[in-house]
Amino acid sequence: MLLHELWDDPEDEGRYTFCLSGLRGADARALLSSSARLVWTVEAASHFDAMTAYYEHQGWGVYTTDQEWDHKTYVEHGWENDGQPARGAESQAAHLTRMLRRSGDPLFARIRDLLPECGVDVETVVLAQFFPDDGDQEFGVLVTTEREVFTFVLYMGRRGDLKAQLQSSKIGDWNDITRTWETSAYRRYVKEALALPEGWDQ
Repeated sequence: MLLHELWDDPEDEGRYTFCLSGLRGADARALLSSSARLVWTVEAASHFDAMTAYYEHQGWGVYTTDQEWDHKTYVEHGWENDGQPARGAESQAAHLTRMLRRSGDPLFARIRDLLPECGVDVETVVLAQFFPDDGDQEFGVLVTTEREVFTFVLYMGRRGDLKAQLQSSKIGDWNDITRTWETSAYRRYVKEALALPEGWDQ
């Protein structure tokens, strides 16, 4: 079970950010203004459980998804618990990158289709971090073989069911943080990505 937090940011038109607590949520919280406040917490064993509780809390009805990835527990994903890797799990960067390159999950398949439009080679780039940022966004951190570091947001489409929303999703907020990542909230994950040995996925 991992603890999740809901933050209200009045300086961003009352935007809510739903993220993991602790180090795993540092990336999301770093995007908030200084006036943001913690308004709610909940424990969940998977992304699906977390989003179900979030939808209930917000009064948005029942959360549904056709993505297999959402139903897997955090332990199955190899995500950390209290700062420690799940037993027997590979690094987060390795796991996320394998998902990006080969997973049939619609979410990763969509990102795989969109990244070449951003000049990214999916077969060589490493996905260092990837997490849901509010109900209709996914935030990611990429590291290239040239040691360039980029952040991006996958914006879900606004119409139709979840499948239709995913099919019309777009990548936005593309930022080059190559010169600043070492002082950013993502430095831990970038270092992990850079530490992967050459040919690790062969």
